[in-house]
Amino acid sequence: MDTTRERTGVDLRMPVFFHSTPSAVGEARGIARAFLGRFAAGIDAAPADAVVVVVSELVANAVRHAGGAGCSLWLSARPGSITVEVSDSSPVTPRERVPDLTGRTGGYGWPTVRRLARSVSVIPATGGKTGKTVRAVISR
Repeated sequence: MDTTRERTGVDLRMPVFFHSTPSAVGEARGIARAFLGRFAAGIDAAPADAVVVVVSELVANAVRHAGGAGCSLWLSARPGSITVEVSDSSPVTPRERVPDLTGRTGGYGWPTVRRLARSVSVIPATGGKTGKTVRAVISR
């Protein structure tokens, strides 16, 4: 771990592309755990678990609802936070919906992300591109 970089607040970013396949969510969780181990060593268990859950939910939402070829994941480590960003090709923003208590259609992901993150924002794509980036910042 490069603690000098963390103390100075240098943004450590790691972009990864996932195809829209059932294995994408598990792969994204593994990448998040590896990132935390490398760039956020010493992070407490609760915020580390929150990062993994947020990554899982945002990638699952992109794979399930965006309808594109895949999504991109960026992870950033700062001294007081971990930022998770997931970009996809759909311009439709996440929305609250009534959770399906039978477990068939979900509805729990977006509220879970909003509860675990200290801030969440949706940034529309620019430069004539379609899509969006969902950014969630989790306190360390």
